[in-house]
Amino acid sequence: MPQVKNAGIIRAGIFAGELKKGRLEPAHALFMAARPSMLRRVLELKLGDERVKQFLQGMETDCDLPAGYAAVAVEGIITGFGKCSGGRLKNKYPKGLRLL
Repeated sequence: MPQVKNAGIIRAGIFAGELKKGRLEPAHALFMAARPSMLRRVLELKLGDERVKQFLQGMETDCDLPAGYAAVAVEGIITGFGKCSGGRLKNKYPKGLRLL
């Protein structure tokens, strides 16, 4: 890695997640660094879709994807992620970023 001592870099790389109960709990930063084409599960939403507002407010929403972690993309731009199970997406959008 090149010398970057005075460049003001806060962090080199991205935070991938935490190990919890023997599995990786992904971090918001991991999904934000990806493009939809790089991921297996992406909930694609249009800007006018009511689920966009629900997601940004931290609420659960309907999801037609297989079980597991999935990115949420609005008009092709990843906005965050959640965990799909039983036709629902449990929201993992950071509380500090949520709309009121």
